[in-house]
Amino acid sequence: MLLYIPQLWAKWAITTVNLLQHDGCEMTSTDGAGKYNSARNFGGSFLNWWALNNGYHMVHHMYPAMHWSILKDKHDELVKPKMHPNLYQESILS
Repeated sequence: MLLYIPQLWAKWAITTVNLLQHDGCEMTSTDGAGKYNSARNFGGSFLNWWALNNGYHMVHHMYPAMHWSILKDKHDELVKPKMHPNLYQESILS
C-alpha cells in the first residue's frame, strides 16, 4: 500500500498534467510557429513551486537540461513574446 498507491497517484498526475499541457497544441507547422506553440504553459506560482517550474513547459522542451530554477526567466525571454497568447494561463484550473 505504501508503494503502489503513491506510485499510481504519481503516474495519474503526471499523465493528466502532460495531457493538459499538450492537448490542442501545434505539433508541426510550416511557418515555424510550432516551435513556440507545441505546449501550454502555466505560470501560477503554486503549481510551479510544487512541480519545479514544469508549468513553463515550452522552454523545458526547447532546453531539457536547463535547471528548473531559471525556466521562468528563460520562458519570459525566449518563449512568451513568440507564442500564441492562448497557450499561457496563470492556473492549470482555468
